[in-house]
Amino acid sequence: MRRSLLRVTVYGLPLLLWITFAALAATELGSYKQSWDILQRVFGWLEPGFYTSDPQVISMYQLTQIARKLAHVFVYAVLALLTIRVCQAGRPRLRGLSLIMAVVVSLAFLGVEIYLRLHQSEGTRHVRLEQFVLDLIGVGGVLVGTPLFFGLKTLERWLLTESRKPEQLAENPKI
Repeated sequence: MRRSLLRVTVYGLPLLLWITFAALAATELGSYKQSWDILQRVFGWLEPGFYTSDPQVISMYQLTQIARKLAHVFVYAVLALLTIRVCQAGRPRLRGLSLIMAVVVSLAFLGVEIYLRLHQSEGTRHVRLEQFVLDLIGVGGVLVGTPLFFGLKTLERWLLTESRKPEQLAENPKI
């Protein structure tokens, strides 16, 4: 019982926390104005006296747009990775079910995000096709990268066991 609770906490809790964070970002808390304010504070802290109206410097509007677009890719990539992590639960070989569940959870959350944007954001959040494309890029990157990662790990394990065989034979000729 204790071990299963630990597994749920270690694998499931980060996913639930991320879904909560992403759902909050889909409401008024993730509005353009909030993004603008956060970036202003961050740049003011990183570079005191940051002057945004200099034509030689990228504008605050452009920085906000870039950050918001990258956030779509990032949020859905992390969501897919955490879902795969929950389904894998420490297994060394990639299961196809993990990839399928990553797509299912991402699509389900997309539905939740659309609902929150349309009904809970006080009219400040909109649903646009480009957002779906960016979300799919995040999930797609994980769906391509995860099999590559597991393939490399399998190759690594194979190479390590192959390199040990001659050494083991030399040490113990009975093998």
